[in-house]
Amino acid sequence: MSDPLPDTELLRRISAGDAQAVGLLYDRYAPTLMPLAVRIVRDRAEAEDVVHDAFVTVADRAGQYAAERGTVAAWLVTLVRNLAID
Repeated sequence: MSDPLPDTELLRRISAGDAQAVGLLYDRYAPTLMPLAVRIVRDRAEAEDVVHDAFVTVADRAGQYAAERGTVAAWLVTLVRNLAID
């Protein structure tokens, strides 16, 4: 089995329109992001919407990710946090 693609490569593929890469990134991070969203919004269905919206945003803004500003994981956590608070 091959090594999983690095997060930055997934973002590169997402910015090129690869929907499968969005799914791979979702599968990698949703288990971490869902509990965060649930803690903030205190409703599982609303938290699912927040995480979904975060990955829609990722699909739109993948090309804007800047590695010098932090990891992909940190970017996703910040995105989910901000969406959940809004």
